[in-house]
Amino acid sequence: MRIEEWPPLDPSKQFMVDRGKRLTRCAIPIARFGLARLAVTSLLCRSGGISRWLAGAAGDGGRHVLGRITDEVGKMPQEVWPIVAAHWSRPEYYEGMYSHVVAVPDTVREMQDAEPIRSIPVLVLTPGKSSPLCEQHLFRIGDNVQQVIAPASAHWIHLDEPDLVIDSIREMVAAATREAITAAV
Repeated sequence: MRIEEWPPLDPSKQFMVDRGKRLTRCAIPIARFGLARLAVTSLLCRSGGISRWLAGAAGDGGRHVLGRITDEVGKMPQEVWPIVAAHWSRPEYYEGMYSHVVAVPDTVREMQDAEPIRSIPVLVLTPGKSSPLCEQHLFRIGDNVQQVIAPASAHWIHLDEPDLVIDSIREMVAAATREAITAAV
């Protein structure tokens, strides 16, 4: 997440935070009444007709969210869909999401004020569908930052390019190990 692209640093994006708050706040009672379970189960385990109808009733925002969810969950193995459906059917899921969305401006402020990470390797995976971070932004993160572009990825890199994520984690462990050995010598 580029902090410059979110409120309060970019007030023009406040509408996205407000839409997220509205949608998640509405989803909490929907989940309590069992309609979220019906919608999510319809989407993931059946025809999806009920989900499309509910998304249409929510307007453009609902259709947008449904499209993103359908695309991203479609990348997961079908064996996990019932688990995802159970998780996304719980009111607590939407309460947590609401809290997350509400906290975006405070999180952005905290990230803006944070000191750069010093002497610890940091790897930033950037979706290929996003603009890479410039050197100035990387240096604000830390003094030992490497950016890897995930060329075939959108928001959920771990679903689009899982091997890249696994290889990146392995490389970071190896780099940290090398640095620990060097520091000990």
